Amino acid sequence: MKIVIGAMEEELNQFVIDLEAQRVEGSLIPEFYQPDLDLTIAWTGVGISNASWGLTYLLTKYQDQKIEWIINVGTACGVNLTLNQNDVILVNHAYYATADATSFGYDYGQIPSMKKYYSAAQTLIKQVQTLILDESIVLGNGATSDIFFVQPQQVCQYLDKLAEPIVVVDMECASFYQVADHFNHPMIALKIISDVLEKTKENSQQFHEFLPKAAMRLSLMLRNFLNIS
Repeated sequence: MKIVIGAMEEELNQFVIDLEAQRVEGSLIPEFYQPDLDLTIAWTGVGISNASWGLTYLLTKYQDQKIEWIINVGTACGVNLTLNQNDVILVNHAYYATADATSFGYDYGQIPSMKKYYSAAQTLIKQVQTLILDESIVLGNGATSDIFFVQPQQVCQYLDKLAEPIVVVDMECASFYQVADHFNHPMIALKIISDVLEKTKENSQQFHEFLPKAAMRLSLMLRNFLNIS
């Protein structure tokens, strides 16, 4: 089985339509299945808790099946000002942007007794770079929190404390990576920049205006990765 997972219906519904995936009745989260591809598509809702619960639910539900890979797709805010709306980021390392247990000797961004960060599966990185040929994909680090970043000051307040430069922020990625790591399944996250800090329009306006376009592009990228039209 393969799993494509995200936060919002608006990000993945086009992919569900394009694949003619069928809703899985009785699922505790919105879940769809494409039998020819043995592919599950699901969205969890926004935020760290929803993401971790939703993926844990799926991996527990299908624990007797071989999980080939997990891909998280969705939108994210660009905090590197060289990036633009519609750029594609493959998240290499994912941190928690607001985790601070430094008084106990942990690194900023590290949950106590957990890893400092969670990483994309190297084999999947190579597959993406090989199969999604029509896209210019940037390999960069992401940070996750329950904050929708709208101010440059938030970069100084949170991201500058992390050990590596961060190019995108979102509200789910590190949670998905952490759960996949616990279950020992390979995973990557592909993010389309929906909004960029310090642009003319407010970030929320950038995000809402771009979301339909992002959904179409995400579907195309995934279909290219799966080598289907």
